[in-house]
Amino acid sequence: MTCRAALVQPRQRFLMDSNNHGYEEYDSHRRNDDVEHDRPRESRRPRQRHADPQNTQVSVLGVLSLVLGSGGLSISVIPCIGVLGMIGGGLGLILGLLGMAESKSSNGRVGMGVPTAGTFVSLTGLLIGAAWFLLMAGAFRNNPNIPGDDEAKVEAPALTLPAIDLDREYDQNELAADSKYLNKLIELNGRVKRVNDETTPGKVTVELVGLPDSFVNCRFPLIDKARLEAMEIGQEIVVRGRCRGKIGDRVALDDCTRVIGEKELEADSAPVRVLAAVLASEYAEDVMQADEKYRGKLVDVTGTLGKVIRGKPGKVSVQVDDDDGVALLTCAFTADAAKPFALLKPGQRVTIRGRCMGHADAVLTFTGCSLVK
Repeated sequence: MTCRAALVQPRQRFLMDSNNHGYEEYDSHRRNDDVEHDRPRESRRPRQRHADPQNTQVSVLGVLSLVLGSGGLSISVIPCIGVLGMIGGGLGLILGLLGMAESKSSNGRVGMGVPTAGTFVSLTGLLIGAAWFLLMAGAFRNNPNIPGDDEAKVEAPALTLPAIDLDREYDQNELAADSKYLNKLIELNGRVKRVNDETTPGKVTVELVGLPDSFVNCRFPLIDKARLEAMEIGQEIVVRGRCRGKIGDRVALDDCTRVIGEKELEADSAPVRVLAAVLASEYAEDVMQADEKYRGKLVDVTGTLGKVIRGKPGKVSVQVDDDDGVALLTCAFTADAAKPFALLKPGQRVTIRGRCMGHADAVLTFTGCSLVK
């Protein structure tokens, strides 16, 4: 019995070990199944495929944008023609933005770098060209020698007042005076204090008496210098010009013309008549006395037609000779006023009406001339 028990006991231990091993295997498989059951399922959506960087295409629109933008930027930094850079910059900017949109919608098949660079370069050229445009527009707008739309038309003066009143209004309230007069065409009447050509290059300034120790600057074209210098200090005149407000500490008018009063108009309606030879001899004898008699006045001078010379654009010079063909004086005509001379021959007797300017560069000259007969 003892021997049999000894044989049975190892067998029972083997069976128990076998059963325990099987249970452990079953328990292990069950735990693995639970883990797999608890693990979230993978998304059934297909994974997004990304383009291979080595196979990325270069954007054609981006290349065109970069080329146009570079050209526009190169032109935009050149003075005077820099405004043309806006053309290349604008086209390059449009193409660059289209290239960026194309690259974004291609899921990486088309590169983004070139369109971005083209957009940036084009935008830079466009901005520099626009800056040139604004600068040039401001320069043209502020240039008094270039008439605007309102100045190109015949414009009646907005106001007529004494020069001293204009000076007083600007002295009391400059802002209020600007709102009333600035950039408007006005007529001033006043007394001449001084005539000079030193304050503004290319202009002749007539100072009209204003407040004590003050005056109003009326700026005329340089061509009127001789006629204006013929005026007397204290003479009453009427000036038409465009008010520019205070420049420095003086009120100024630009593009001025002198309005001739009735008395002056009567004097001009009866020009002085003189032979060219007599006029020349009077100047040869006493220049100052001759200037007092003729300078700044309307004169009908008769003599022999000499040379007809085309000078500056739109200007024609006509020489008047004595009977021996010696040039005595030069008369300045506009091209239109000089057309009748095309039918005349040198040596013919002519009468020319113009304003005597006295001696200019040792030559006796007339301006604003017209052929009388």
